[in-house]
Amino acid sequence: MRQIFLNIYGNCIKYNRIGGKIITVLDYTEVVDGITTYEWTITDTGIGMSKEYLKHIFEPFSQERNDSGSTQQGIGLGMSIVKGLIEKMGGTIEVKKRRRHWFNLYHQDSV
Repeated sequence: MRQIFLNIYGNCIKYNRIGGKIITVLDYTEVVDGITTYEWTITDTGIGMSKEYLKHIFEPFSQERNDSGSTQQGIGLGMSIVKGLIEKMGGTIEVKKRRRHWFNLYHQDSV
């Protein structure tokens, strides 16, 4: 979980505007057969991503090239690592809007 949040929040901070905001909402969406589904939604006020780039965000070494003036560098592995970790835990992740990430994780309740 630590690496997931470091990568997502790192991007939110790195590509946010001065004085920008990051909003996190955690909710549980359902309990079925002792398995609870948790949903995290993370939204920021940063520069956002193009619709075209959203199709590639989870590909290793993918980076959006734009004229935002950002001086931040990276190698484009963060979100592919996040996706891999979430899937290893049986969860899912989606980025459908330019400034919003959300992911579901499933937890087996103790009996």
